[in-house]
Amino acid sequence: MKKKTGVLWGLIICSILFLSCASKLGKDSITVYGMVYDGENNPVQDYAILINERTEAVTDFGGRFIIYEVPKGMCRISGKKTGYSSTSENLYLDGKKIIYLRIQNLEGLYSECFDFMKNGKYTEAEKIADSILKLAPEDENGTCFLSVIEDLRKIDSKSVEVLDEI
Repeated sequence: MKKKTGVLWGLIICSILFLSCASKLGKDSITVYGMVYDGENNPVQDYAILINERTEAVTDFGGRFIIYEVPKGMCRISGKKTGYSSTSENLYLDGKKIIYLRIQNLEGLYSECFDFMKNGKYTEAEKIADSILKLAPEDENGTCFLSVIEDLRKIDSKSVEVLDEI
């Protein structure tokens, strides 16, 4: 009888130790949920999400991702996919976290650059054209935009000179 009682107490103590260790493991990490959308609110599929420079997840067809057992505290979340802008920001993770990332694709950047040029906002257009070249260095549209912006600035400065003479 004493032997059975000793084994029973041993099992109880082992169970308590196991449960206390298991509960401590979960307290230092969280689950991160998120969504990635482009400038037109379309979900972005196959966008790689990294936490602290390690690939942790890839978005599904709905732009959603889940990352389990992320350490609590300050982290750097970033993402990338060919043809889309990269993203990177520091976040403090302390509980269940839902992250929404809005990124630009090349088509959206083309449209934005063109709109700035059309409205005479050449500095903003130049920044977008630079972003296009950083995103896709081989893309000729970024270089073309920069050339057109330079020409538009020249035309505008000539117009000002003519107006000053009148």
